[in-house]
Amino acid sequence: IFLIISFIFVVMIVLYFIINKEKTNQIKQTDDVQLLENNSFYSNNVEQIFIKNCIACHHDKKKLGGLNMLSPSKITLGGKNGSVITIGNAYKSEIYKRLILPISNEKHMPKGKDSLTKDEIKLIEWWINSGASFTKKTDNYIFPEKIKSILN
Repeated sequence: IFLIISFIFVVMIVLYFIINKEKTNQIKQTDDVQLLENNSFYSNNVEQIFIKNCIACHHDKKKLGGLNMLSPSKITLGGKNGSVITIGNAYKSEIYKRLILPISNEKHMPKGKDSLTKDEIKLIEWWINSGASFTKKTDNYIFPEKIKSILN
């Protein structure tokens, strides 16, 4: 009887963790959808650059370097070496450092594709240096002239 009760207890604990993990994933997905619908600078600009240049190698099924860039919550998790964004400092952010490496460097990103344009790199740099917010609306930023000229 003790073994049966112990077995049932273990099964209940396992089921509890499975159900909570699914709920957590659903919450993260809902948060990500809300972020994309809020007209943020990230969703209008930075995310578009990531979709065009990064998602092919950094998604749910193919996470090179352990990095998934399909959503803000997944980007925030970082890769196998930790965080890829140092908020407020592009030069310490792994994602930015890899973009500005010479294309001949094996760590240059995107791998096997053309480099991002100078304007795309400037937008990512400015976004990181400005706090790397996934939710701040475009209208709530005061842009320096060099960023205004890229956005227009």
